[in-house]
Amino acid sequence: MTEAEKDFVDEYARSLLVRWADRTLRTGNVGDVGEEDEPYFSYAIDKGWLGKAAPRKVTAKGFSVAASFLRR
Repeated sequence: MTEAEKDFVDEYARSLLVRWADRTLRTGNVGDVGEEDEPYFSYAIDKGWLGKAAPRKVTAKGFSVAASFLRR
């Protein structure tokens, strides 16, 4: 993966994190994540923005990143 592609994955994962954070607040977990959310979903798990155990939830770090994204 090129640096430009990595940058895109990072930024797009941040945008999806907003949706996942909203879902976590409303339902208690991220819920079903489709194939179309890869590789962003795995990236968010690796960054520690999503918990590793099922049911997946946005972590405190993830909520912070999502809030920062919304402030931009």
